[in-house]
Amino acid sequence: MSVRERARARVRRNRLPELSLRRWLMISHLLVLVLPLLALIGSGALAKDLRDQTRVELEHEADVLALLLADMADEAGVARLDALRGRIEPLLVELRGRTLVGLRVLDARGVVIAGSGPLDRHDLSDDPEVALALAGETGVAMRERPPPSERQTIDSESRRARVRLFVAEPIVSREGEVIGVVLLSRTPREELQALYQMSPRLAWGLALALLVTIALAIFAGRLGTRSLARLADATRRLAQGSGSE
Repeated sequence: MSVRERARARVRRNRLPELSLRRWLMISHLLVLVLPLLALIGSGALAKDLRDQTRVELEHEADVLALLLADMADEAGVARLDALRGRIEPLLVELRGRTLVGLRVLDARGVVIAGSGPLDRHDLSDDPEVALALAGETGVAMRERPPPSERQTIDSESRRARVRLFVAEPIVSREGEVIGVVLLSRTPREELQALYQMSPRLAWGLALALLVTIALAIFAGRLGTRSLARLADATRRLAQGSGSE
């Protein structure tokens, strides 16, 4: 190796901070502790799990509401849900106040007859999830959510994800005919929002993991330092002519 190459190698080595073995071990152990959490967020696995949770919740709520509306239509002896609009709309408003879920009821043509809030569209028959529900199957869709006019705080009840899930469930009469559709929608939780809401329980686990990590780093540092000290001492005695080494 030439003098220039040795100088370059020395410069590259000097770029690393001169830390003790214990501190390097501490840093490496802390990185190992944090990396799984970063991978969980960065890979999108946590976001997918939060979306799946929201979808399952919506499907269960849609099932119950579809059965309830089918029973209401059967008891009233009506074949069209339009006749029950006066009873359906207050029910949807009350459910939204309790669950924060957007609810709409559509007739057999896919036209909205009642909703829990203001309606921007009335004919939803072209939406894929509604078309599936009109055919007698459960439809699920996910769409980009327009950014809110004001960003919610992380501790807000409002969910902050940038997508919104839609679940459409057919309302089936006793004769097996699809007489309408219930359409539910909700925004999933954001990853940071979910971690914040889990923080009271998560904090204890992280604190325990942090203590164990620090203890392991200190223990490994002591072992490594002791071994290096013994090696340095043996090298010193060998240099002094000690044949026993």
